[in-house]
Amino acid sequence: MDSNLFAVPQRQSKIGILLIFLTRIFTLLKGFWAILAYFLFTKFSMSTLIYMLLGLALISILALIYSVVYYKNFLFHIDALKQEFVVEKGVFTKEKIAIPFDRIQQAYGYISVNTSGN
Repeated sequence: MDSNLFAVPQRQSKIGILLIFLTRIFTLLKGFWAILAYFLFTKFSMSTLIYMLLGLALISILALIYSVVYYKNFLFHIDALKQEFVVEKGVFTKEKIAIPFDRIQQAYGYISVNTSGN
């Protein structure tokens, strides 16, 4: 097994973009639930409705852009010399988190065992 497998900084799966996007949308919905409830129970003219839909589209596009940039900036690797798991992340402020191996309590993984004799 290659010991340098995680030595090079790498990104998470591309599905991470979707998860980050959905998390951002959920956070926005939690923050603006009262305004959304007001809009649900109030009658609006067609022009007001169009502006609201344009606003929602703009917010969704901005959340998607944020998700892609966050995905691009999220890197992780193992520093074998310092014995650390390193995570680099951030959009507006970059953050580098180094977790020493002796501070990691548990890790789950799956190992495939080839018993076919090949």
